[in-house]
This record gives sequence, structure tokens and C-alpha cells, in this order.
Amino acid sequence: MTPTEFKSRYIASLPDVPDELREELDLERFVAFDPQVVAAHELNPQDAAILTEVGLPNSASPWLTFDLDPKRRLSPIEGFPQMLAIGSNAYGDYVCLDMDTGAEVVYINHDNLNARVFINASVSTLAESLCLYLTHRHKGEPKDLLTAIGSIDPDAIADGTFWNHETTALAENGG
Repeated sequence: MTPTEFKSRYIASLPDVPDELREELDLERFVAFDPQVVAAHELNPQDAAILTEVGLPNSASPWLTFDLDPKRRLSPIEGFPQMLAIGSNAYGDYVCLDMDTGAEVVYINHDNLNARVFINASVSTLAESLCLYLTHRHKGEPKDLLTAIGSIDPDAIADGTFWNHETTALAENGG
């Protein structure tokens, strides 16, 4: 998926809300990363293109935000020099690229002794997973969501991962 396709697909998957509310909530805003900062890190070309050309959603379901201060984007997390910040979750945990593992997307769970929690294998599979989440959630098909994410990123649905937790919670709450 190209960066432009990601942004278009993500926006098309957003819930139907009145235009005034859509603007007020800023649902379609994406946060692009500085190309020079991205170039300073060893990211695969597709991930670098997503980050620099369109970026990531300002706020994305489920409970992720990518609107870090520009000075913090792709900066190492204190105590975790291999972890480069790209966002956060609703609990205040940093969402990062783990450079020790080829830029896997993870979060550092500060409530669990700073445990590393796997989200996706790459920015590209994160982008795809965000689109799948929106699509399945708004179609009321949460049971199929885990299978869909697993088809593009098998490790993302293992026990203890972000997507396993979020899709299980969604299914238990009736979508």
C-alpha cells in the first residue's frame, strides 16, 4: 500500500459523522515526520515513505495518538536508547519503533515494569492494521478482525500483543 493509498483508505474507513463534528474532532488530520529525521534512521523505504509523505493519524482507534511534539518524534526514550518515539496510547505509554528488532512497532507499558508490548512488525503493517480495525469495527465484524490482522502480520495477533488485547476486548464488548 502506498502512503497515499493508506491515507485515503484510512479516511474512507472513518465513521460517518456530520461534517462539523468531523472538522471539530480533526479526524482526518495526519502527522507527517521530518524527512531529515527519518533519513537519520535505518527504516525500510516503505515505512520511511509513510512517515514522511502522509504520516500517521493524529488520533487513531483504538486509543493511539501520533501527535507528539515534533522534537520528540523519532527521539530515543529515556532509559531505552533503541526505542524511538512515534506516539502514545491512552495510558500514556510511548509507542515506539524498536530499532534493535528492525523497527518493530511496540509500546513500553509503564504500568508493567516497562514491559515491551508488540504492536506490529513495521509501520506499514501498523498502517494496514489501523485501516482493518476501522473497517471491521464499523461493519460490526470484530470476530474477523484478528484473522484479518493476522493475515498481514502473524506475530501481531499472538497472546499478549496489542492487537490481540484490543480485538478481544472489542469482541467481548459487542463491537
